[in-house]
Amino acid sequence: IKFLDPTYKRSITDFTYAPRLESFKDSVVAIISNGKRGTVPFFDCLETELKERHLVAEVVRIIKSNYSTPVDSLLLNDAERWNAMISGIGDWGSCSSCSLHDAIICERLGIPSVGIMTEPFGSAAALMGRVLGASQLEFVTITHPISSASANDHSTRSRIACSEIINILSEGD
Repeated sequence: IKFLDPTYKRSITDFTYAPRLESFKDSVVAIISNGKRGTVPFFDCLETELKERHLVAEVVRIIKSNYSTPVDSLLLNDAERWNAMISGIGDWGSCSSCSLHDAIICERLGIPSVGIMTEPFGSAAALMGRVLGASQLEFVTITHPISSASANDHSTRSRIACSEIINILSEGD
């Protein structure tokens, strides 16, 4: 029997943030969605916020085939065009940790990134950050649940989340 050590081997000091954005104007922002119920209308509202209030030129939408795994490397083929990346929505154990994992992957590619979690599952995301040596990576929390949220809930939550996302991904924060 062979036992595997699941801990991340590099030290926490190995993680560095990707350079933050001066402005979102004319930028390309990717959204990597886990595809769970309720994420599409939330991200529709978030995309509107990004384009109308922050003048984002393009939002690239990607939906993962499995919400319980990190993003497939083939889905990142276009990543060199992205100025920022948003992942989510973590609203259960494995999808929360994998949403943060996706943000860490993109940060390590040099793309400023943030994950979105619902409040009860922030601890799963924080644990993934520690395990992957990126405990200081911030994420946004929104009200739970996402799957049964109304259109008004999605609009309100996305507006609040967008403000936090801009703060996390912008210079000076």
